[in-house]
Amino acid sequence: MDLEKFRKLRENYNKQVGSGEPGTDQEGKKITRQTQSVWFDRKTVQDLLDQTDEKTGGIKIYFGEYDEDTAGEVASAKEPKELIGKLTVILGASNNNDDPKDGTLLRNGGKVCPPDCGRD
Repeated sequence: MDLEKFRKLRENYNKQVGSGEPGTDQEGKKITRQTQSVWFDRKTVQDLLDQTDEKTGGIKIYFGEYDEDTAGEVASAKEPKELIGKLTVILGASNNNDDPKDGTLLRNGGKVCPPDCGRD
């Protein structure tokens, strides 16, 4: 994942949701139905874990919020604009709870529900 996109997602989250404000959609309206879950496939998680130490490694989860620039990054999104203002999580390969210093250690692009909720 691109480090600048990671920083932008985190900045968006901290400005709005992280400070108690709802996100805003592509029309500038407040989000009334926020993200309920984000799904990542097993391979994505395993690939990150494989980059960590067997004893001190793990996954660090960061919260972010999509904007016009970052929503297009989600290849699985049928309509990226639907993600603007929605929360996401970014997975980071981490040893000893350290912040990843390299974009290859970060993954975004899990399936955000709504709109991609899978089967009920």
